[in-house]
Amino acid sequence: SLTASVREALFEITSKGFGAAIIEDEKGYVSGIFTDGDLRRLLEDRGVNALSLPIVEVMTKDPKTITPDRLAAEAMHIMEEREISCLIVSESGRATGIVHIHELLKAGVI
Repeated sequence: SLTASVREALFEITSKGFGAAIIEDEKGYVSGIFTDGDLRRLLEDRGVNALSLPIVEVMTKDPKTITPDRLAAEAMHIMEEREISCLIVSESGRATGIVHIHELLKAGVI
């Protein structure tokens, strides 16, 4: 949620195992994403005190998404083009999942 702290997003990142937390607004629409890479950079820049920051201050706003009807190869292309490691799968602005580049590589999508 938009009211979460970085610490809460970290819990989401580690508990789900996707390496990212999808940040949704109060109506459940995708507002941002916060990845393990974002966390590493934040801790390097601002130290452990950054864990108490509001996620809304440090998340990537309006993240790139893909709809569930798109091909895996298209998702791979978007991730390579944008130099990102995951994409939010969303329908009508609501997250339905997440696809990670490592899953696609493991599945042989090239």
